[in-house]
Amino acid sequence: MFRPSRFDIAAYERDPQSFSSEFGAAVEHEKAVSLMGVNQDALTRLYQEIGLFFDSPDREKYGNYVRDPKSRRNIFQRYKPSQHDELSQFPALQESLSIVYENLNDIALVVVKALANYFENDKALQKFNERESGLHLQRYDPMSWFDTFFSSEKVRLKGHHHHFCTLLPPATVEGLEILTAPEKWEAVSPEEGSALFLPGEWADFPYGLEGLQAVEHRVVAPAREKRRLQRYVSIVEFL
Repeated sequence: MFRPSRFDIAAYERDPQSFSSEFGAAVEHEKAVSLMGVNQDALTRLYQEIGLFFDSPDREKYGNYVRDPKSRRNIFQRYKPSQHDELSQFPALQESLSIVYENLNDIALVVVKALANYFENDKALQKFNERESGLHLQRYDPMSWFDTFFSSEKVRLKGHHHHFCTLLPPATVEGLEILTAPEKWEAVSPEEGSALFLPGEWADFPYGLEGLQAVEHRVVAPAREKRRLQRYVSIVEFL
């Protein structure tokens, strides 16, 4: 089990310089770090509301909705505040999206400010202010009875990088792994109230955060007793 360094985003306001130095060094030398400050209650409500959306026959009307049959996922992709009114048919989902988006975007802003201080480069902060972050929500279907009890296949979503930096709050069922060394995958599970920060492929260029390396990660089957559960996960992409 990979255990990332933990940082409380509230510490940034108390001492921006010290936070930036410690956080920047951890991000530069570790594969991933954890940030405390996620509104866990709001996140839980959002998973409930997005589940109702995924179960609605009206989901197909929305351009944000995608079904990936290969990985057996329902995906609500790239939500931004500018799209808020498009979901008027789902007012509870609207409210939950707004709360969680604002919470995670505030955490992302602290990340960018700290990294801009650490690398002495304001380009990333300028870019962050110019574009909206995107919030993605996914629900993995329960695994089939055969896959649950007989299949030896472990990987549900193969290893990949994100172009953008990402925040990964806790999923409802574990399964996230990161590549910490060649051929070495380690499980990592964000704690309640936290989000895992993973640098993206574009962190160094064009955003000027030279020295950061994208982290390859994947999703694997959980313990057998949890394979028949739906798995909800949220992702924020911001640089």
